[in-house]
Amino acid sequence: MFETHTDALYVWLGVAVVAAACLGVAGGLPTAPAPDAAGAAATVDSVAGRAAPASATHAVAARAVRVRPTALTLRNAVATSRARLVYRPVVPAATDRLRRVTAGVPPETLFPDRAAFTTAVERARQTAEWHSGSEIVVRRLTWEGERVTLVAVR
Repeated sequence: MFETHTDALYVWLGVAVVAAACLGVAGGLPTAPAPDAAGAAATVDSVAGRAAPASATHAVAARAVRVRPTALTLRNAVATSRARLVYRPVVPAATDRLRRVTAGVPPETLFPDRAAFTTAVERARQTAEWHSGSEIVVRRLTWEGERVTLVAVR
């Protein structure tokens, strides 16, 4: 009645291994949610879909943001999330002058003419760099018939 069964040792070892595995899995789970790319894309679409000039900002909890003409991608330490844009193409404000236009400076004060502005916009559409910042700034404007939706990360 007071004997030790040899099977008991193997059961205890098995339970210890399973407990250690569960602890390892629980420690590897993400501690924060993925960034909200859908919310940022909704803000961009709300401005891009308007016929009149408009602007908006959207706070992001992401380590890096990549703006493409058709999508937004947000990345933090845990995950990366991506959202497609409905009203496209948008223009990533990849240069200092385009970022200043996004901030509200009239493009005619920064560019000598519409052709220079159009060239800068076309070059910016070809970029897809990661930028760090805590908010996305969106501005829809028209200059001499050129309609543009600029998206900057600051």
